[in-house]
Amino acid sequence: MKIGLFAVVAALALGACASARDVPEGEFRIEGRVRHVPDGAILSLVVDKPTGYVVVQADTLRRGKFVFQDTATVLRQLMITAEGEGFPNTWLPVWVDSGKRIRVNGQDKLLDLWRVESNIAEQQESNAYTAYALEERRKLSECAVEQVALLKQMGGMYASDTKEKRQLAERFDSVTHEVTVLTTAMALKELEYMQTAPKTPLWWERLLMYAKIARMMARDTVFVNQVRAVYARLTEEEREAGDGADIAYYLLPKKIVGVGDAMADGDLYDREGKVHHLSELEGGYILLDFYGSGCLPCRQALPELEELMEMYKGKLHVVGISRESKESWIEYLDKVKPAGLQWNEADAGREGLFRAYGVQPIPHYVLISPERKVVDSWVGYGEGRLKMKVRRWLEE
Repeated sequence: MKIGLFAVVAALALGACASARDVPEGEFRIEGRVRHVPDGAILSLVVDKPTGYVVVQADTLRRGKFVFQDTATVLRQLMITAEGEGFPNTWLPVWVDSGKRIRVNGQDKLLDLWRVESNIAEQQESNAYTAYALEERRKLSECAVEQVALLKQMGGMYASDTKEKRQLAERFDSVTHEVTVLTTAMALKELEYMQTAPKTPLWWERLLMYAKIARMMARDTVFVNQVRAVYARLTEEEREAGDGADIAYYLLPKKIVGVGDAMADGDLYDREGKVHHLSELEGGYILLDFYGSGCLPCRQALPELEELMEMYKGKLHVVGISRESKESWIEYLDKVKPAGLQWNEADAGREGLFRAYGVQPIPHYVLISPERKVVDSWVGYGEGRLKMKVRRWLEE
């Protein structure tokens, strides 16, 4: 009888263990075990959305363990963050999918170095990138922890603590410089790995990111040359379409029209789809306003642009240029009702006036003379700046 009871209990226990190991379809489960971290730390599972970071779940570390379990219908990347002293201001990327169990193991508070174990290919690839530049990542994470601590110390000091605060500020600047050096070193390591790594979506994502950075740097730096070496792996077909064309746009920029050059022109469309060109604007100056519907400074500049049109009626054409989709652009026009000519070049892709004039940050303004030469070009908006720039030329 006792043997029979024991067998039943054992069978139930084994069944419970088996069900605990199985994650139902349509769900995922993340099981974490962290050493040398005090209990009570709050860990959050976060998703990156267009509107910002959103917390999916939160758990408190108990006996060095934490668990997240939620629904999963498609493969996606989430992030684990932590609150508390000694944690870096960063996150741990984790891939989840339907029916998948993911294990996380850490040895300290440097959570971006915690090991994520699963049979998801994207996670294994992400781990490979981390491992290739592990030493640089560790030092970078340690610097991030120190930065947070220094900012907290400086923020809690009184005005009378000027000398000590100055010393802390100097240390903060020193750590920030070290962060820059380490970030570059880590990027170079990753680029080295990418010269032989498979061309997966993550590979393409990183190459596009590094190409954007390379565009803002001097051409013959070690970093830029490394990016070009990875780009050299692309076939002709890969360079001409999709991400390859975007990478070429950032990495191999064409000559940018600058001050003193003849203006660049191209096909621009109004809301009815009719094509226009800058060359059809007769006489007077032309002020190009490169903008985006979600750009707050772009919107703040609109009243001043309207004032300029009134001040210099007949002497100044103001042309707003967008490259957003026609649907979102027209929605913006109907809602905001900006004055002046409003044209779109979304159909031009990477070859339009945004590229010709080297537009990256917006708003970007270009002033063109009646002789159709570029006389000024600048980025950003501050109250009165547009008037100051235009007045110099129209009131000579």
